[in-house]
Amino acid sequence: MMRSTLLPRIAFALAAVALTFCLRDDLGAQSEGPPLDKDHAEKMARGLEIFKKHIRPVLVQQCLKCHGGETTEGELDLTDRDRLLKGGNGGPAFVTGDARKSLVFKMVNHDKKPFMPYQQPKLSEETLRQFAAWIDNGAPFDAPLIKRD
Repeated sequence: MMRSTLLPRIAFALAAVALTFCLRDDLGAQSEGPPLDKDHAEKMARGLEIFKKHIRPVLVQQCLKCHGGETTEGELDLTDRDRLLKGGNGGPAFVTGDARKSLVFKMVNHDKKPFMPYQQPKLSEETLRQFAAWIDNGAPFDAPLIKRD
């Protein structure tokens, strides 16, 4: 009698464990970064437009001489999005979606030393607004800033 009631319980427990692993695998695949909100595509499109018009020129003119190509001060390479998100010796450079928590933004906004661009005047308020908007919209790149062999 005990055997007949125990088998369905064991089967149910095994099914629950299997379902848990299936759900965990699905959730694990999604947890490879911040959860995507419902307007993610719109934010990335806005961020990409900001990058093309405002951020790319600043990065190329002001930042790459020290943070890209042959020179990468503080191990921070800004030449493409993967390297940018990896950060450098100071840790992750960006918190995508939150400029105010991003190390690079704090440095270009002169909230944290060393101020960037290094030994140069602070970027204009408009440029800083564009940087914040770009980061808040996911910090997308349209293409690497330099070509690599």
